[in-house]
Amino acid sequence: SETVRGLRTHMRNDLAEAADWHLAATDSMQWDGLLQKVQARSPHGARRCFWLLHGVYAYFKGFKQLDENPLDVPDMRRDYSPKKLKKGRTKRVETLDIPKFWEGIYTLKFKTSQEAIRIIQLSGWRRSGVLRMRWDRIDWKNGVYWVQPGDRGWKGYAGPMAMNDYVVQVLKERQARTANERIRAGALGETQERRRQAGEEWVFPAYRGSEGPMREVRGSFNSISKRLPYAVQAHDCRRGFASIGRTVLGSGWMLGRLMAHPQLGQPDEDAGSRQTDDYVEKFLPAERIASNKVAGAIMEIAMGDISDALQSKFLDKGIDLRRGELIQLIELQDDDTEALESEARQKLAA
Repeated sequence: SETVRGLRTHMRNDLAEAADWHLAATDSMQWDGLLQKVQARSPHGARRCFWLLHGVYAYFKGFKQLDENPLDVPDMRRDYSPKKLKKGRTKRVETLDIPKFWEGIYTLKFKTSQEAIRIIQLSGWRRSGVLRMRWDRIDWKNGVYWVQPGDRGWKGYAGPMAMNDYVVQVLKERQARTANERIRAGALGETQERRRQAGEEWVFPAYRGSEGPMREVRGSFNSISKRLPYAVQAHDCRRGFASIGRTVLGSGWMLGRLMAHPQLGQPDEDAGSRQTDDYVEKFLPAERIASNKVAGAIMEIAMGDISDALQSKFLDKGIDLRRGELIQLIELQDDDTEALESEARQKLAA
């Protein structure tokens, strides 16, 4: 499994120095010294190594082959436990926090994570659907991604998905970059060859191991969350896309189509009709235009270059994009309206 392959990698690389250490003769100070070296390279790797070693000791201690577990120390457990964010959870990436969110994307170490999260945010698609994209499903000419029946991450949807210009641009950048990487890795051995083949199939091949697509970007979202007043996950990008989409489009069924809700297609279509070239010619151009509007709004907010039209739409929702703050919308009750009308009549009479 992926987990076993990952642990074996840690043992070969991060824990190679301890290959000849005897478990019973190694104390907590020695282990902590080694784990500190690993932590300097990768905090996540150090945590995985700590709990791998902790489990090994616990196993032998459980069978009475070791008397104690030198890693079962409160200070070490605290230092090598996942850092819990002190901030509460949210349901979406809030509109006013999009600039900080995008700053966080570009500080990520790995380009692959940057590109995956950009597409998740700009498409409104589910994380697993984006991470499991395949190159041969992309119709570059029409700006369409073809989802096949049974594909994971689409909740039963099958058919064409309109890709906006921003998503297409990220994919083209990634295609050019990874093509060069595969050329450089072509003569490096069997493992690299399998990775090259995986990169030819999957848009986002697994970083560790040699087969299949990426499965998670949780660590990247944890890094981005440090810039925000709350923790974010991949699905919060989808909710944020929906929130902006409702304001920009004002159309529930169109937004549902962009986000691959199979029950929210065209009023007169059935599931099979989405698989036809006629559907691509008839409906996809409108969907691409709508998707461009939503993604374009996201990028305007992210870059701080707010158009008058977008500013006006969000002011109606109580959000001042240019000043980056919420505004109080005053809603008049019936009695308030009557009072204003009475005042106006009195002034006219005077």
